[in-house]
Amino acid sequence: GNLTAGAHDILGAVNFVDSANGDFHILPGRVAGAGTDMGITTDMDGDTRPLPAGTSPDIGADEILQRNVYLPLVLK
Repeated sequence: GNLTAGAHDILGAVNFVDSANGDFHILPGRVAGAGTDMGITTDMDGDTRPLPAGTSPDIGADEILQRNVYLPLVLK
């Protein structure tokens, strides 16, 4: 077709768990977390959107939970 780039286009790799075998769950750390909140509150698996609350939803049908891990500080 005659598609043209727009001001809101996002370019980057989206890694899926196993697209060759139909598992299109997204892996963390890619451009997928740049969606716009359109009022959709659950993803294809029934997970809450967005996760964590107050962030941008993931692009597409799958929402992944980006977890922060805080390790204790040990001083000698």
